[in-house]
Amino acid sequence: MIVHGVTGSTTVPVARVTSMTLGGLAIPATALPILGDAFEGSDGMLGLIGLARGQVRLDIGRQTLTLSNVATPNHAEPGTVSIPMDASHTRVPVVDTRIQGIVVKTIIDTGAQSTIGNLPLRRALGGRDVSSSAMIPIVGVTSERQTGESQPLEPVAIGTLRIVGARICYGQVPLLDRLGLANRPAMLLGMDVLGQMGKLILDHARRTVQFAPRSGKRNRDDVGYHRS
Repeated sequence: MIVHGVTGSTTVPVARVTSMTLGGLAIPATALPILGDAFEGSDGMLGLIGLARGQVRLDIGRQTLTLSNVATPNHAEPGTVSIPMDASHTRVPVVDTRIQGIVVKTIIDTGAQSTIGNLPLRRALGGRDVSSSAMIPIVGVTSERQTGESQPLEPVAIGTLRIVGARICYGQVPLLDRLGLANRPAMLLGMDVLGQMGKLILDHARRTVQFAPRSGKRNRDDVGYHRS
């Protein structure tokens, strides 16, 4: 099987699984790619297999993950900001965000530790191509490695929600290229930003992503969320 990760693609062996359950949710028979030790001690990574018509609810405040393969009522949860998913991308959740008025195709990537942007985004925001100095590694689930440059990120608008105080790593992102985003501003929104929210709901049945800001005080270096 060919696995397409953030940093590149690779061919890996597979394990054929006849049944799998996540809590009370049954996952149909499938073939799982066998990857190297890219999970920092975990045994694997949960994808969206079997959830194409359901919902993934991540309650960060309560540290719970709720999975459902049943369609939910057609309305946003109170206190959340609901954004439609890009219909042209069905295998990953992509939404439109805005930075300095620029539309940025944004992948909601709960498997990424950091937020990563491509070079067209950096240029659109007035930056130059990444230099060879001050580079940091970008690590994905494949053996390929990339490097990028970490910079403060300008405020990001997600509907009426405004993200401030985040950082982004700019570099070559083969996954964005493969998704047809090589020549337009795009980024992967990682858990450094998503983890500061109160809730994140991926509703694949309704093709929406719902964001709920975290309530209460935050530390000085935390990412901030404001409604506009």
